[in-house]
Amino acid sequence: MTRLAITSVAALLAMATSAWADDIYDRCSAARNSGDTETVAQLAETLERFTTHPAARERTAELCVTAAKGYRVHLDLASGKFLNDEEYEALLEKRQRESTATKVAAQDLRELEATIREHKDAARMTVMRRTVDACRELYSRDWVVAMTSDVCQPIFMELGLPD
Repeated sequence: MTRLAITSVAALLAMATSAWADDIYDRCSAARNSGDTETVAQLAETLERFTTHPAARERTAELCVTAAKGYRVHLDLASGKFLNDEEYEALLEKRQRESTATKVAAQDLRELEATIREHKDAARMTVMRRTVDACRELYSRDWVVAMTSDVCQPIFMELGLPD
């Protein structure tokens, strides 16, 4: 088969699968509304095998599977799984803990970065202060060497001469 033929077949299959998937939600909704519990059960079983569901069909899928099972289910779009109330609450609590842990870790990281910046700033100030002191000392002993020093000259240009 040529590449074009393979691509065309793949596109047709994708469109047909998408149309069939959309249709299953509508068929289950219609079966639920008409009281056809056997069809609802079959379609709900199929929906439970899907690994993904369109967000726009989340509520329809939940109602279909809820009708088939006889108890409320929640569709977790992230996993594609239908969960009972207990499982859903546990999942929400887990995600909340993970979210809180992520926020705490991010805050800890920001605090650590701030501490590192403070230490670096303090270290830079110490080095700068000692360098200025050394240049002043050198200037008092030998002003020619100090004035021609690659380290001291920019300091004197910025701060002025020590005398």
